[in-house]
Amino acid sequence: MLHIFTTAHGADSLRRRFRAPRKSIDRRALTAIDKGMSRENLTGDLRKWVDLKYFSHDGLSNPVLWANTLWIFGFDDRLITCFPLPGNLNKDAVKQLEKHRKCRNKLE
Repeated sequence: MLHIFTTAHGADSLRRRFRAPRKSIDRRALTAIDKGMSRENLTGDLRKWVDLKYFSHDGLSNPVLWANTLWIFGFDDRLITCFPLPGNLNKDAVKQLEKHRKCRNKLE
């Protein structure tokens, strides 16, 4: 089983932005890595916004979209930070995540 480590900044940003209990932070991060969409699978304005965040972290990260949240992980699967999606991208994110879910279910 994959174990997620969380930086202090990642835990603080998740608790502050989403009011997440301390005990659920690792579990939420693990779910995001498991069920989320990587940056390569995104399209359109959503991809542009994710790329903006990706390159603001020097491209040394693994961004994952899950639950209308952009999760920024290091390449060692350490949660660095997370960002809520802007309101104008929520509808597009729901469509792309649903399409991703259907494709994953066909593969399983």
